[in-house]
Amino acid sequence: MIDTGIVLGAFDEGKAVGVIVAVMTHPWLSPSTRVAAEMAWWVNEEYRGGRTAFLLLKAFEDWAKSNQADVIALSDLVINGDTPIGKMVAKLGYTLVERSHVKRA
Repeated sequence: MIDTGIVLGAFDEGKAVGVIVAVMTHPWLSPSTRVAAEMAWWVNEEYRGGRTAFLLLKAFEDWAKSNQADVIALSDLVINGDTPIGKMVAKLGYTLVERSHVKRA
């Protein structure tokens, strides 16, 4: 179900400060749809609130478009009831379409 994947990194003076890991996939319910799916997205705390997250997301979107994605999917964490990245991605045109629920085993 995975066609290809990519790891995109953000660096400051040779130090890794952020990453997006993504795959191109076809969901089982719509095998003709190409989905660029973010699997991991992290920015070091001292670089949050700046341009690092935005630049990583832009690089991910560019990769998705160059690989003919129909949909770009990403998730965000809920931290103390807040979704810090939610406002940024909403401004960039992303829509909340599904939620995940987790429970410790």
